[in-house]
Amino acid sequence: MIPGIDVSHYQGTIDWQKVKAAGIRFAYLKATQGASFVDPKLFDNYTGAKAAGIPIGLYHVFVANTGSEQLRNWRKAQSLYMPQLPCWLDIEPGAVSEETGQQVTDMLQGFLAGRDMVYCSPATGDQLFSWEQEISDYGLAVAHYGVPEPRIPKPWTTFQFWQHSASGTVDGISALVDLDWFNGTEDEFQMFIC
Repeated sequence: MIPGIDVSHYQGTIDWQKVKAAGIRFAYLKATQGASFVDPKLFDNYTGAKAAGIPIGLYHVFVANTGSEQLRNWRKAQSLYMPQLPCWLDIEPGAVSEETGQQVTDMLQGFLAGRDMVYCSPATGDQLFSWEQEISDYGLAVAHYGVPEPRIPKPWTTFQFWQHSASGTVDGISALVDLDWFNGTEDEFQMFIC
């Protein structure tokens, strides 16, 4: 599989040339969260990764009970920072409950478009999407650590990205960083880049 990372302001200032030299082939950047938060390192990370020639994807962290403002926040970031990889809608464990879970499924049509993907753990996927067959039309970025291969939540049957560690180290990044794999060949990876 092809190695990548996902980052946010928690990683501080990143030397993207060193990241590229370390063999990282793609980077997912936190863009937005909820109704108004824009990651304060988004501009720096975007320009740095782009200058280093690293293909970029963006992700939005879903927050329940924030209404349509959340979608506007996400779409604005997507219009300002053009990703080369499919975007992720990040559904974190504990961010949803039985009461707010329906909000997630109701908002999916607004958030997910074209090649976009759902990012979640297997348990979160089971909780929210096991009955939602149409969600498998969108790709899956699965977060599952400490296992030789990830468990895939229903209704998906495969995954495109696997976040396999939340405590990796990469030259050029002083903090711990999430490590990802693209599940495919070099030719398939190149097809993902636009």
